[in-house]
Amino acid sequence: MTRRPRRRGRSAAEPGWFRAQSAVTEAFAAVAPHARTALGRVRSLGRGLFREGWWCDVALEPDPDGWSGEWVALVPLPGAPADSGAVRAEARILTWLATQPLPIRVPRVVPPVSDVLICGWLAGGQLDQKSEARIALTAEVARAIHALAPPDFLPGYPTRRAHAAAELARLARFDDPLLREALAWGGEHLPPDAPASLLHGDFMAQNVLFHFHLPPAVIDWAGASGGDPASDLAIVTRGARRPFGEEDGLQRLVRAVDPEGERIAVAHVRIHELGLLSRWVPEDSSDGGNALNHLRNLARRLVAG
Repeated sequence: MTRRPRRRGRSAAEPGWFRAQSAVTEAFAAVAPHARTALGRVRSLGRGLFREGWWCDVALEPDPDGWSGEWVALVPLPGAPADSGAVRAEARILTWLATQPLPIRVPRVVPPVSDVLICGWLAGGQLDQKSEARIALTAEVARAIHALAPPDFLPGYPTRRAHAAAELARLARFDDPLLREALAWGGEHLPPDAPASLLHGDFMAQNVLFHFHLPPAVIDWAGASGGDPASDLAIVTRGARRPFGEEDGLQRLVRAVDPEGERIAVAHVRIHELGLLSRWVPEDSSDGGNALNHLRNLARRLVAG
């Protein structure tokens, strides 16, 4: 199973295609200034919230460092902030990950020379959101990532408890009796004051790729940080009543990640779900909008036991 580029995309005259081609050419000229570089057709891979992916095959001659292959240019979307500092930060974590003995695949990265990240294309595809295999894959990848201590250059929290407490504190802005109860509930279920783990930070299904013959792959490390591993799991479940299409989907995920129940509890994930849903509620939202209702529904289930 592979995630191959779509044949439909922008024409060569449009800015996204042109920016991707220019960025790839510039990046490889910097790392291999004496090589002749040939680029294949640039094709669209789709877009996210802030950037879009463009794929192309790159051939260098000579190529003693093995740069030739399939590469992806992640181009900021029009109107999105062009942040070369963020690109350098993501390249730095990818470079660091390449030195770690990980049982998962992560993209190779070309040292950035602009606000476009150039990283290696990885074969793989998404599993069905509601499949048992998806739970197993998510747990396998989470264990691999969270087994690492975060490098010193990453932002984040020093301990799991500090991270969870900061997320829980987001509820303090609401003048709502139910959310005050949820705040008190969370204070009774904080995780231990254990050292922080490496976090992916955007642990969505589209960033975890399954392959029949290769280890799982994890892409899009722009949100990497240090903190409580339950935070990444909360990004997967997001306070849904039936994650993975099952009433006990969260419980099954936690058991798959920590079969002995020694490290992560369902309550730890719930605290981060509260924090995540709190972020989605606008500061001036006091009239029961959808985001606030979602938060209150989660709080109601928690305080009811």
